[in-house]
Amino acid sequence: MDSQVIKKLRANLRKYYLFTFFSAFIFAYVVERIFQQARGLSVTQMVYLDIIFFVIVLVLEVPSGALADRWSRKNVLLLGAFFAFFEFLVPIFAYNFWVFAIASITAALGVVLKSGTANALIYDSLKTIKEENNFERFLGREKFIHYLGNSLAIVLGGAIAHYSGLVSVYWWSLFSIPVAFLIAATMREPKIHTTTEEVEYWQHIKDAGKFVFNHSSLRFIILYGVITGAVLMELDEYSQLFFQAISLPLLFFGVITSIRLLLEGSGGFVAHRLKNKIKLNSALILILLLAIIFVLLSLYTKSLLSLIPLLLAFFALGIISPLVLGYIHHHTDSKHRATVESFQSLFLNGFSILVGLGFAFFSDHFSIFSGYGLLGVILLVYFVYFVIRRPRILDVESKIS
Repeated sequence: MDSQVIKKLRANLRKYYLFTFFSAFIFAYVVERIFQQARGLSVTQMVYLDIIFFVIVLVLEVPSGALADRWSRKNVLLLGAFFAFFEFLVPIFAYNFWVFAIASITAALGVVLKSGTANALIYDSLKTIKEENNFERFLGREKFIHYLGNSLAIVLGGAIAHYSGLVSVYWWSLFSIPVAFLIAATMREPKIHTTTEEVEYWQHIKDAGKFVFNHSSLRFIILYGVITGAVLMELDEYSQLFFQAISLPLLFFGVITSIRLLLEGSGGFVAHRLKNKIKLNSALILILLLAIIFVLLSLYTKSLLSLIPLLLAFFALGIISPLVLGYIHHHTDSKHRATVESFQSLFLNGFSILVGLGFAFFSDHFSIFSGYGLLGVILLVYFVYFVIRRPRILDVESKIS
């Protein structure tokens, strides 16, 4: 292979690390729920915004993955960055639920166009230069860089919110997405990914769905990622309300959130090493058990001490995503890669709607601690299912052919 091509494909990794950093360098994340609450939204209305987000993702997740497989992963990634910009512009002018809903729609479009697309582009880049075995390492580093950018922005965002007000945080959040867009525009699409225009669009989706359905171990790994991912999503989305409930000063929201993100990102680093030291089955059981213990312990004191087990829960759950996505990409061929990951994201967002509704009910009718308790119970019930069904469903160490 031409050395210049190899050099450019390796550069994709560095460029995507930068793309990830600037995509995550958003000050507004630290005050998103507090900002919505200040503009008059209840927890239930916040969950309704999440449902709008999830419904858009449910409708477009798999078609967007198929679009990336059939058209251009780079172009779809750029389109996602374009819509992501409006996720932070629209809330500045939002004073009611429906304007916030527009922001949720643009956020969903930004996420759904990126979902599966970027990982497929990077995996194909690695495969072209025969380094695909480093994919989990890439995912771990990418995740850490994401949380590094996020955590730095959040520390600054907390300070901006404290001294300049909540809306200022959104104005400052408008600068990094255009930088990420320009970086993505310089990436090179690997030739291993060829368009599948000869296959009808919906037939392509159908074929990818059959591929998932016909491989029980792949289905089981996807289910694991869906359950744990939905719980992590709710823990993350409403952590600001949890901080408020335990009387954490607003000035420290950014600091604690930054620590949380770095711990979760560190979990991504651990994933690659864990994969090489113990069997995947054992790793999945251990991570799930630790997450359950830490989530439930965070509810014991209902004080600032609750932060310790809660942060450890984020660390444990942060290990999961690289393991799940690595398994999916290692066992899916290039023509279906983005679409199959989109199926995983589709199921995740669908299940998150159900979890979010339950979370909203318990949080609004009882307390935010009850909502978090529900998340712990969901993990506990799934743990029992995992232990009972695992031997009969799959040997996750076996290779899918």
